[in-house]
Amino acid sequence: MTSLIEAIQAGDRATVQTLTQTWDQTELNDQGSVVLITAAEQGDTGILHLLIEANLNVNQGDEDGWTPLMEASAGGHVDLVKQLLTAGANANTPSNEGITPLMAAAAKGHTEVVTLLVEQGADLKAKDKNSWTALIWASAEKQTDMVNLLQTLRSKGGE
Repeated sequence: MTSLIEAIQAGDRATVQTLTQTWDQTELNDQGSVVLITAAEQGDTGILHLLIEANLNVNQGDEDGWTPLMEASAGGHVDLVKQLLTAGANANTPSNEGITPLMAAAAKGHTEVVTLLVEQGADLKAKDKNSWTALIWASAEKQTDMVNLLQTLRSKGGE
């Protein structure tokens, strides 16, 4: 699996495609979250597309429950967030700590991602294990524009 991770990190689409086509599907599925999260970190839509085409579970989290959608959201990768949502990623799946993709994006100030997630049904009222919402995360991280956006979205009835 190391060679696949290295190819993803290098942006080597040809190698990623070859490895996903020749790798044992069971092993690939077992490591799917690590592979997809690495792709989300890199922000490469082409590589993410290849991995989705390899039928990896876009909702599979790592040992902390962190999903590819959370990574893409925290990184502000709007195109990857769109790809993952289109592939069936759940906008409300929480990590083991209760953090959702919306909270991850809000804490980093990624307004486009937050808007997209809310449009796709992300719950503005969801709370993590500390009872923090996306609004509290944005406020704690001093993301003033995000706080304003979240307040506006909540007043419009966004869930």
